[in-house]
Amino acid sequence: MTYAARTARTLVVLTIAVAMVALAGPAAADCNGPTITYEAGEVRRGTTVRVEGTGWGDACYDTGSPPAGEGILGEPVGEIQILLTQDGSTVVMAEGAADDDYTFSVDVPVPSWLRPGEATLDARWVGGESWDATDQPLVVTAEPALEGPDDSVVFGAQHEPSGTTGSGSGDAMDWLVPFLIGAALASAVFAFVLLLRPRTTVTRVD
Repeated sequence: MTYAARTARTLVVLTIAVAMVALAGPAAADCNGPTITYEAGEVRRGTTVRVEGTGWGDACYDTGSPPAGEGILGEPVGEIQILLTQDGSTVVMAEGAADDDYTFSVDVPVPSWLRPGEATLDARWVGGESWDATDQPLVVTAEPALEGPDDSVVFGAQHEPSGTTGSGSGDAMDWLVPFLIGAALASAVFAFVLLLRPRTTVTRVD
């Protein structure tokens, strides 16, 4: 097989691979919903508990590309509340927003007025349907309360209206897919031209 033929065959294979990647589109989104995690167990009044959230977006584009300016989970949720419940009474201990990766991390106060015993932390999206609880209780100890915060805290930053924030993956896919398809077509044409080129025969004269 000549060099030109080998090159043409390689280009054809690469063209097919590029076209398959381009047509496949973005990977499917993880639409399991928002979650929170925190370390359950004993806590002392006047301290804090680190609560971390993941997947806090207001939509899910598990097929195709998201709208321009949004990521695969839409816009980051901007109205999240962390709730502390004990003996049927619930209070808001933290309020804030997820970041552009749909995550957040906040040190939630363990207020001095809690009684010793079990308490739970939940998270909810104000005005939305998202709600998450780990069902793992905190155990408030009987130790005297430390000089810590008792009031609700604020975390994260407020986001701009839809279309101005997010990961921008929608914008990237708007030009990336046509570019890859165009490159694949150009490679196919080049390979075809190589195959049509006349071959030169060299005759050895003794």
